[in-house]
Amino acid sequence: TEVAPHTHSLYLQIVSEMGIFALIAFIAIIFCFASMTFSCMQEATRKNSRTMPIGCLCGIAAFLVQGLTDYVWYNYRIFLFFWMILGFSVAVIKVCAESERRRFLYV
Repeated sequence: TEVAPHTHSLYLQIVSEMGIFALIAFIAIIFCFASMTFSCMQEATRKNSRTMPIGCLCGIAAFLVQGLTDYVWYNYRIFLFFWMILGFSVAVIKVCAESERRRFLYV
């Protein structure tokens, strides 16, 4: 018989390694990230302040869609890359929100 080193789903692998509460925490993190992105897009008036956050969200969403049929965190570099992109995306969202706030501060 063949032994599979991991499941072929990111979400099943999270449940099998860390449990259901880790999956709930992961989904909560992704949900908070998406809500931050959408609120930043609603408040943004400039085109650049809208395109950067939506581009970051699309990158994370593409990674999560691929995670439905493959365990994409099999390599520690890819795991680190996912969390770095998520962190950089939050930083981009905060910078865009701050620049929008400062733009109307002196008007």
